[in-house]
Amino acid sequence: HHSGKVQSVSWHPSEGSVLATGAFDRTVCLVDARSDPSTKGGVKRAQISGDCEALAWDPHHPQYLTAASEDGVVTTWDVRRFEDGRPVWSFSPHGVGSGPVSDLSYN
Repeated sequence: HHSGKVQSVSWHPSEGSVLATGAFDRTVCLVDARSDPSTKGGVKRAQISGDCEALAWDPHHPQYLTAASEDGVVTTWDVRRFEDGRPVWSFSPHGVGSGPVSDLSYN
């Protein structure tokens, strides 16, 4: 599913067969563990601006997945529309290029 090192994995908080993975290939993938791995039909992929450092699901709105990247950008998708590649929002809390955002958590 990825061409670079997988840095972060996170199971969906309520859909136990859905796994998010983020890697050092500037992609985030959603994997449906129920799908046949030989077909890759259960994998959805989105590009991010830098290598993925961390992933987190919003526990209050589980359709939202957030990724943090090494270029300082934090991106959130609505996974119901993940394949279109457009995030719900994306921002740089410390400015683009200011260094990696290495961890995420929701309260």
